[in-house]
Amino acid sequence: MDGARRRRAAGSAVVAAVVACGALAPPAAAATPPVPAGLWYVEAQQLDAAHDRSRGAGVTVGVVDGPLDPDAPDLRGADVTVHEPSFCATTAGGTTWAPATSASPAAQHGTGMASLVVGTGAAADGGGVRGVAPDARVIAYAVLTRPDAGSAVSAQCPPFAGETRGWLEGAVDQAIADGVGVLSVSLTESAAEPAVIARALHAGIVVVAAGAHDGGTAQQPPASLGGVLAVESIGRDGRPAPDAVIDAHTVLAPGEDVLQPAPDLTSTTLESGSSTATAFVAGALALVRSAYPQATASQVLQAVARTSDRAGSAVGLGTIDVTRLLATDPTALPDVNPFLGAGTSPSAHDVEAPPATSAAPTTGEDAGGARPEQTLSASSGVVQPAGGIRGIGWPLAGLAGVLVVLVAGAAAVRGRSRR
Repeated sequence: MDGARRRRAAGSAVVAAVVACGALAPPAAAATPPVPAGLWYVEAQQLDAAHDRSRGAGVTVGVVDGPLDPDAPDLRGADVTVHEPSFCATTAGGTTWAPATSASPAAQHGTGMASLVVGTGAAADGGGVRGVAPDARVIAYAVLTRPDAGSAVSAQCPPFAGETRGWLEGAVDQAIADGVGVLSVSLTESAAEPAVIARALHAGIVVVAAGAHDGGTAQQPPASLGGVLAVESIGRDGRPAPDAVIDAHTVLAPGEDVLQPAPDLTSTTLESGSSTATAFVAGALALVRSAYPQATASQVLQAVARTSDRAGSAVGLGTIDVTRLLATDPTALPDVNPFLGAGTSPSAHDVEAPPATSAAPTTGEDAGGARPEQTLSASSGVVQPAGGIRGIGWPLAGLAGVLVVLVAGAAAVRGRSRR
């Protein structure tokens, strides 16, 4: 997200070659429509063949990101629920929650991440974003609002009055309560709590998070936390992005020049970065969890570590290989998270007996139910505050309808995508 580079998708040209040999040529077969350049990941990872094996049915993917427009062209007809409201107050220290649903440019990034998981490809006259796991379910948890479509630098999520919990804790604990199978976090949060990741892993969730993507040498939380699969991006040439940060627990995935919704949410553009690659991996793991429902989260991660293509990658796990993943039965692999090691937090012990959350998840008729104290409608849009990025938490409804606010303070947050 932070520093996301927006580039309009160039119109693709169709080149027809006719070879004359002899007096007459045989009738030409019907031409296959050209694949937009930004959909190169479909061919590179052989998704059409993969969908003959699995389309992600029965798996819920939690997307922790910005606001989302479930009526965007590529999400119409897909199984998408927006958890309302967001985890952001309308103003710092305010008592009103901002909505999680938005049709404004603020929803570009969140809508794009969900589209990469379950997109129908219907936008732009059938040349829209195609989801990696089109039959999966997405629940979106909005933790950031973006100032405007023209700014790729910052986002802000003001804390609710009296909040002391970070945005990541609130969103992840809600995802645990909602029973997601894969959690996609295309953001970084320097104060991310290992305890909430331990709870997610204990609940059997596969957690994937965006790599730092800043040209440095170290990942940032939550990608750096124990048990989490870090993700960095490659381009169509198979090479890691110049700013990619790759450590021993980082998998590479398509993320450079990938088709995404434009700020108007109806046309398309090209985006690059670890954010995009993370959503791709989340969709790929949904395919695996659907194909092998008996496999544990740890076994799914074992499969990733054993099947990724290391060709051309000097470090890290290599590039994810959807075909090999689906051909590997995770239930035959050790039920041990390969990314829980010495010196990392949370530890394997923390995951076995994670600290309890100090706040109860919000409730509603379903996972998208609004919090009792919600006062804004989804159609009112997301407030566009000024200033830096700030972490947020989530509230408890008190006795007789009085709000009791608990836990975590504002924490610095940076969304990650290529500059």
